Amino acid sequence: MRPQHDDHDGRPSPRTQTPRPDLWTDTQTFFLDRIREDRPEGETGRHRLAKSAKDAQKATAKAEKPSAKAEKARAKAEKATEAAERYLTPAGPLTPGIAPVRGLHSSAKAGRVVALGLIALLGVSVAASQRGTPTQLDNAAQQLADRNAVADAADRSAPRTTTSASPSPSVSVSASPSPSATVKKVVTSVKPVAGLDQKQMNNALTVVKTGQKLGVPQRGLLVGIMTAMQESDLYNQASSAVPESFDYPHEGSSVDYDSCGLFQQRTSMGWGSVKQIMNPTYSSTKFFQALLKVSGWQNMELTLAAQAVQGSAYPYAYAKHEATARKVLTAILNAL
Repeated sequence: MRPQHDDHDGRPSPRTQTPRPDLWTDTQTFFLDRIREDRPEGETGRHRLAKSAKDAQKATAKAEKPSAKAEKARAKAEKATEAAERYLTPAGPLTPGIAPVRGLHSSAKAGRVVALGLIALLGVSVAASQRGTPTQLDNAAQQLADRNAVADAADRSAPRTTTSASPSPSVSVSASPSPSATVKKVVTSVKPVAGLDQKQMNNALTVVKTGQKLGVPQRGLLVGIMTAMQESDLYNQASSAVPESFDYPHEGSSVDYDSCGLFQQRTSMGWGSVKQIMNPTYSSTKFFQALLKVSGWQNMELTLAAQAVQGSAYPYAYAKHEATARKVLTAILNAL
């Protein structure tokens, strides 16, 4: 049936045109049928299987490459071992050296192995040629021991010569006093000077040595000697007012309250016990310890420094002993 026309130009009217919704579906079906006729069903799957098989072969070949390298390395190692066993054969069990080496046509690595083996065998051969048998070593040791025994017997039986008996220079040097021996010498007495007797000089020596141990400078040592000269005339005196003081070594006596000893120190004033004060070393120590506690004593007059420790009623009485004390101190310092 021909379409109806609503206008005069002969074109069909959109409202009267019959639609064809199945045209595109029919076209797809047509071409798909043609494709199926040209390519049988399942061919696409076979192509994928073939590609997968090819990929698997490549992966297998790649995985086998390390094995090939390992085989190549093992072949080289076996070749080097065979070459070493072939060309490094000793010439004989009793003759040092090795058999002549034939030409090697192996790789450079095998050549280095062969060279190292040659050096090792040469060293072993030389050592074997120089080493003696155990019996030979024992004989040599016995001969050496016999020679030493004969030499020792000859030395013991030989007479001593005058040359060996004479003192050597080293003996003379060792016998001479060393500086350390000079420093360590102990001075127990000094010859009296300035009209003092030996007891007074010994007490002055005790005062100086005690002060030196405490690190007292020479000015302080001079103050100590001057003080002992004024207080006790450099004698370790007992006191008639303290009967116990006679129980200990003493040199004369005096009476001045309870004062005792070389510096006439008093027990009642806290200087120590009677036994301690009657010891010249103890009394000297107590004096110097008190002097070192006096502020500025180094800049004081000598007599006032002594007065600062003793607290005497006559502070300038110590000054008259300065000249004698200087002579005594100089003699002691020269002797020490």
